[in-house]
Amino acid sequence: FKYIYDNGILFDAKALDLTDDMLQEKFMLAVRNIASISLSLGYTTIASIPHSIANAFKLLVAITVQCENFTFEKAEPFKAFLKDPSAFIVPTTTEESKTDTQVEAKEEEEEQEDVDIGAGGMFGDQDY
Repeated sequence: FKYIYDNGILFDAKALDLTDDMLQEKFMLAVRNIASISLSLGYTTIASIPHSIANAFKLLVAITVQCENFTFEKAEPFKAFLKDPSAFIVPTTTEESKTDTQVEAKEEEEEQEDVDIGAGGMFGDQDY
């Protein structure tokens, strides 16, 4: 088949070459769009409930961090981090980290080189 006729419209035969992955991708795109619209309008749907719960948790943690007398178990790591951020730093002394810092230093040196980008004398640095 080269073409498919349906309700007065001709479709290319490739329109029938759908895989399960393609259908799942289209379905998930529709669910994301529904969740996005629902959140924007403040209208709760099944697609927007996980996002609403996550947003509510963020608000609760933000309030709890500011309160000294109130806390709950899931907010404790956030409060601990804000009290002493240095406690969460993990020291690295592996060969990879030494190599990474050397590469970063070389990249910084390369970035400092002046490059003529042909600005057409916009800043008055062109001799006539």
